[in-house]
Amino acid sequence: MPRPARSLHPLALAVLMACAAMPSHAAQPSSPNADVSTVRSFSIPAGDLSQVLNTFSEQAGLALAFDPALTRGKRSPGLQGQYGTDEAIARLLSCSGLRATALSANRYRIETAPEAVEGSLELQATTISGASRLETATGPVTGYVATRGLSATKTDTALIETPQSISVVTKDQMKAQGAENLSQMLRYSAAVVPETRGSTASRLDMLSIRGFSPALYLDGLRMPDNRDAAPQKDVFDLERVEVLRGPASVLYGQASPSGVVNMVSKLPTETPFHEIGLT
Repeated sequence: MPRPARSLHPLALAVLMACAAMPSHAAQPSSPNADVSTVRSFSIPAGDLSQVLNTFSEQAGLALAFDPALTRGKRSPGLQGQYGTDEAIARLLSCSGLRATALSANRYRIETAPEAVEGSLELQATTISGASRLETATGPVTGYVATRGLSATKTDTALIETPQSISVVTKDQMKAQGAENLSQMLRYSAAVVPETRGSTASRLDMLSIRGFSPALYLDGLRMPDNRDAAPQKDVFDLERVEVLRGPASVLYGQASPSGVVNMVSKLPTETPFHEIGLT
């Protein structure tokens, strides 16, 4: 037996037709895959903030989620010209006390911006880059105080961890003293008599530490110590001078009990360096 056809009540039919014709939320994107990094041309007149945001959402193809209570009674200056997404939203929300937070590539949430502390200044993000130079036992030292040494252990060791008495004369100290030879460089070193032949005798580097003549080394290698043919190192070629007080035969072999004077040569720089001076 055939079933009779059912007809919809006129009221139900009207509700269905109204729902079918109802537009979606104004802040839904017209293009769900819109590229927010693209610069677009906007022509949005000033007006009510809610309406301006809806218009922007349609033109930019973005979804903007916000509580209508946040935008109620607020106006926007609108937008005219070409802008990226972030800059465009910032201009639309200027002076409104609101901000936009990205939820995904094409979805933003409008929320209350944090209140700025009175008298504070909000700065843009700044990237600072630089290169630090760590001190080594053979490299340059800024100033007069070195923190690392080589002579006491023959390794790059912090002076505070060195169990021997050691002094370091840096390049800056050499320049400040105006030293022209090794004896003049060690004038302010403790327990050192730098000019045993007098302050005017500069041909040979003859000095004493704790009453004995120390052995002289250049980069850890012993220099000849013949009294009449002792070599004299040009201080311009030196980076630092280290004075190690006390017996050091364990590291340096037969030597004076007074200690060791080790001269450290300059090392080549990564970039070409030239210098000229007059005396």
